Amino acid sequence: MESSKFQATFGKMAMGLRVVDQEGKKITFHRATARFWSKSFSAITVLIGWFMAGFTKKKQALHDLIAQTYVVNKAGLQLSRYYPPVHPQEVYTEGPQV
Repeated sequence: MESSKFQATFGKMAMGLRVVDQEGKKITFHRATARFWSKSFSAITVLIGWFMAGFTKKKQALHDLIAQTYVVNKAGLQLSRYYPPVHPQEVYTEGPQV
């Protein structure tokens, strides 16, 4: 179901979540299959694969890192359509600009 037009399982839909690729678009069937099977690695690691989401920079679990996917809030995804993406050159970093 994550590669369908809903972009989520029934549980994710109830929570207002969607699974997207790195560009915020719907994932392909191939990527959804990779994400599904890579969940076994998250389980084999004594659930550490899921706990990783709390400590990674982009809040991704092990299976999301493997499949290069993100679980995002549906409302935030819709809001992001109104704002253009920020390019790394436009991000302000501390210190003088060169």
